[in-house]
Amino acid sequence: AISVVVQQCTTEAQPTIKLPEGKKAKIIFIVGDVYIRTSNNDWQKAEIGKLLPEGSEIKTGNNSFCEIVVSSGTIFRLKDNSILHLTSLAKNQQENKTKIKLVKGELLSKVKKITYKGQYEIDTSTAILGVRGTEFYVKEEVSSGSTLNKVIVQQGRVNVRLNLGINHSYWESIPSKLKSIKHKLERGINVRGGYKIEVTSQKIEEINNLIIKISKQPTITKEDINKLKEEVSLKPQQLSIDEWKILSQLKDLTLNFVKGKTRYVSPNFDGIRDSLLLNTEKYENEKIYGRKLLIKDSNLNIQREIKSRINDESKYAYLPKQIVWNMINERGKIVPDGDYIYEFYTLSKKRFFVLREKGVVVVDTIPPMFSYNLKDTMFSPNGDNIKDQLKIKINAERGIDWTCTITTTEGIIVKAYEWKNSIPTNFTWDGKGDNGEVLPDGVYLFTFRGTDKAGNTTVVKLNEITLDTRQRQASVDVDHPIFSPNGDDKLDTVTFKPILSDRYRIDTWDFIIQTEKGETARRFRGRRYIPEKIVWDGKPQKGKISDEYPDGLPSGKYYYFMKIIYRSGVNTYSFKKELILDITPPKITLDVEPKLFSPDGDGENDRLIIRPKVEDLTPIISWKATIYTSSDKPFKFFNGTKLPDKEFYWDGKSDDGQLVDSGEDYYVIFQATDSGYNTSTSEKVPFSIDILVIPTERGLKIRVSNIEFGFNNAYLRGKKTFEILDKIAQVLKKYKKYSIIIEGHTDSTGDENYNIKLSKRRAEAVGKYLISKGIDPKRLSYKGYGSRYPIDSNETAEGRARNRRVEFILIKK
Repeated sequence: AISVVVQQCTTEAQPTIKLPEGKKAKIIFIVGDVYIRTSNNDWQKAEIGKLLPEGSEIKTGNNSFCEIVVSSGTIFRLKDNSILHLTSLAKNQQENKTKIKLVKGELLSKVKKITYKGQYEIDTSTAILGVRGTEFYVKEEVSSGSTLNKVIVQQGRVNVRLNLGINHSYWESIPSKLKSIKHKLERGINVRGGYKIEVTSQKIEEINNLIIKISKQPTITKEDINKLKEEVSLKPQQLSIDEWKILSQLKDLTLNFVKGKTRYVSPNFDGIRDSLLLNTEKYENEKIYGRKLLIKDSNLNIQREIKSRINDESKYAYLPKQIVWNMINERGKIVPDGDYIYEFYTLSKKRFFVLREKGVVVVDTIPPMFSYNLKDTMFSPNGDNIKDQLKIKINAERGIDWTCTITTTEGIIVKAYEWKNSIPTNFTWDGKGDNGEVLPDGVYLFTFRGTDKAGNTTVVKLNEITLDTRQRQASVDVDHPIFSPNGDDKLDTVTFKPILSDRYRIDTWDFIIQTEKGETARRFRGRRYIPEKIVWDGKPQKGKISDEYPDGLPSGKYYYFMKIIYRSGVNTYSFKKELILDITPPKITLDVEPKLFSPDGDGENDRLIIRPKVEDLTPIISWKATIYTSSDKPFKFFNGTKLPDKEFYWDGKSDDGQLVDSGEDYYVIFQATDSGYNTSTSEKVPFSIDILVIPTERGLKIRVSNIEFGFNNAYLRGKKTFEILDKIAQVLKKYKKYSIIIEGHTDSTGDENYNIKLSKRRAEAVGKYLISKGIDPKRLSYKGYGSRYPIDSNETAEGRARNRRVEFILIKK
């Protein structure tokens, strides 16, 4: 057990989050799966704001945690895979005694002292602690049958006592010589900030056995007492770097924040909730000197930091109406699905960040799950108790709002269902429309649609449900409603499967495929026996249609049906169904904005907007956008299975997190494949990179790799070189209060000493040109580093070209 006693004699600012009253605790933040149990009830899903009575238990799942506050103001953060029991809670400031039990897992705690008499106690299995206002971490871990309790203290003092589980009556019966051991155990040891104590269940068992053994001896020697004192002594140890990192999580454990709403995003480039958009309108009237948005995973590791530049004390920071996180982490990768925390801070005039808002971001790119089992697509609701209902077994994701619409082949809705979190597993349709009457015979289309909170949508269509109350029934199923007979071995043929209620006493049959104009594109016919399958390779019927289309039938919509004549003279027709023949690749137009892209975090042109427009007869099943360097090397890939709604964005980083180079030219190509596996590629769409001014630890930096010099000398050459230097001169004039270090770099070719001298001469040549364009020479200094600091591989020509560069470091005077 860990016992934490808290007292306070100072007054703190009123917290943003209201404290619970009476013998209650309050959940103030949740990430992932957290459950609570009161009395002997079953575990229930926890909710933010939930008040927990004395005796409640809290349990966290994998990659989950929750934050809890009690009436004294003490805050806990229960980490993942942990269980906490609220044994007793403070009633008020006069009766302020809190006792909790950490059953397993990890607990961070900020103890707030309310009164001098207040107490705060935590029990674990091996130790007892007494605390007087501190910040600390407790862990109970079971491994290989042994329990380890660890207490690490950030500040304050923690009194640690061993929990031997020996009751009072037993201590009264032991020899008097062991009373000093009892007093030593009751006093414990004080652990101050920066130190830790570790206690194992094995050590507790050894001490218990030793006390029992010595107490039963006829004579207890001084050596026995000293040995026992040594065993029960606890020795604090200094914290390691990793343990300090654990304690660093205490800094954002606070009551002073506004709980933001949980946001759901799906970074799959479909134009729906692809990014986190944080509105800042509530802060627009405040005078702030900076701001930052932190994104953390469920283990509180920082995945992305988006912050403004720190201005002079006299200048206020620019606050956009929205701060956008494109779901890219610091390594340039899209974050995996899971729960994340966003924290928004503003910078005060005194130059410290204040937490303003904290909330949860749920990243979910997986569409809702839906599958079905349909044994028969034909039914006859005529009251004869034979196939009077269409029966569909459904297996669908719960917690999703599902709908189903039943339409005619012309798209007219005849029946609609809406299920909120309760889609049936056995769905039946009696053939009636919304008016309660049985619908006319024909082919009907079912569309099941479900959208989750992140905007992921699943649409499942059943296109060939036949309602037929005629005496005989005929229908034709198809293996692929879209096919592409172009000889690429992908959907080059289509297979039809005739389904008949009566295959006997047939005289003749015809299977006909028609164009949209009603012309016969292909006919299959026979007598008596109807094959199980009819395969069509897309070739036209010989005669008028083949003369009209000698190179093959065009892309478009076609319709097929079957006519059967029975010996009795009764004619039966299947209903017409649609088939799409698609041999035409998608038509793609592509545009980007701005043409001069500047992803340096200054709020201007920081995102490249990519706008593809794709026109095709059939849905697009896959797409890919590739951004290339001017040397035709792929730099960034985007891809998906659903076309972006209108546009998507790029932050200027490659797939491995590399930022674009200043002054360079790039281009983007968009490729799309339709449902017939026809693929087309757009024209190259070029764009250029502006001169980027990037904040670094050394100061502001401009890096340029395409300034051209003569071979093995420092003479500037090339029209583009002077155009870039002219732009750099214009940028440097905006930073008049900064001194400038011009650094030259080379690749690893040749002698290094010579390269160092050459790189400095080239830096000086650049400086000379900038002076001619109005830059004060007193602001300039020069460095030559040769090949010491490469930014790319020297094993390739392109890598060596990037390493041959000039960098400008701007340092405020």
